Amino acid sequence: MAVLLDWCMFYLMICINTPVGWQTLNLIDFEIFNVSAAQLNPSGVLAVMDNDRKQLVLFSPQGALIGRFSGPGQGPRELAYVPEIFWDVGRNAFGLLDETQNRLSFWDSSGGFVQVVAIPHLQWTRSVHALEGEVILFVSDIFGYAHKVPRIHQLIGDNHKILRSFEMAQPREGTASTSMGPFGMVNDFHPRILMDVGTTMIAVCNSESDRVDLIAHSGELMSHVTVSMTTFELTDDRLRDWLLEHEPFVRQMVKLDQIDRPDTYPMIHGLLLDDQDRLWVFGQGHPKTGIYETSVFQDAHLVWQGHMAALPFQICANQLFSCIENDEGVRITSRPVGF
Repeated sequence: MAVLLDWCMFYLMICINTPVGWQTLNLIDFEIFNVSAAQLNPSGVLAVMDNDRKQLVLFSPQGALIGRFSGPGQGPRELAYVPEIFWDVGRNAFGLLDETQNRLSFWDSSGGFVQVVAIPHLQWTRSVHALEGEVILFVSDIFGYAHKVPRIHQLIGDNHKILRSFEMAQPREGTASTSMGPFGMVNDFHPRILMDVGTTMIAVCNSESDRVDLIAHSGELMSHVTVSMTTFELTDDRLRDWLLEHEPFVRQMVKLDQIDRPDTYPMIHGLLLDDQDRLWVFGQGHPKTGIYETSVFQDAHLVWQGHMAALPFQICANQLFSCIENDEGVRITSRPVGF
């Protein structure tokens, strides 16, 4: 009886803490096979970008389909390539980064079109976030290609301001002889700037470094944390294993001796600030197991270390939300943090 009561209390806590009433959404049931971005709003409405149809798909907090919106094209209500979705508190709408068309497209939680906002014509724009007062933050030129300096930008209406710039060594050539896309080898084997924005601060780092800076929304450095993680040597065997696991459709095209690459994986794979402003730092996936080393910091102090099999795209209400793709299809999962 005591065990049953403990389980009931655990289940009740999950139901109270999570903004959604589901644990798994099988997107194949909705004929969604290719997801480029996903995001929950504070009410638990889930936005998913169907990259095949170039549609925004919305789900209720109970997991019911609200509808499909937009489609491919260059019109104000149409989309091209959307690698990120974020929630804009000021506009009370989902913001979609349409990287190809250098603009942000905003849609409310019922699927109503709100507006389009142009952003500066920059390359490799990522980590777009919205603050109160319709303030937009993002980072550009995350790889520093062609001697273009990575920068954090602030956009308020037509007012564009650079908050911070980064010195970065020129990346080594790595994918010139392949046709792998923006989520392919270049992202895993080249150093890059990573950034996430929380309620009170910004976390940013160079993926090759073990230091993550915590800066104010205005751009001033507040503090930093030092991460201790394994750095894997990039041998031919490990590169071949990575290709077999992640890019099987190009493995016959890639000749290992044609790839000029760094000797090690970049140390950090991703950063996340949750709704409690805990900093989650994810290391590179192990070349054999795919498991990610994970460190969590609160107020610049380490509070947890462990491993994760699936990286979350968002952490809120003490829940980890992940998009998982395998032979069974694509699904969104929700699971408790666990510490």
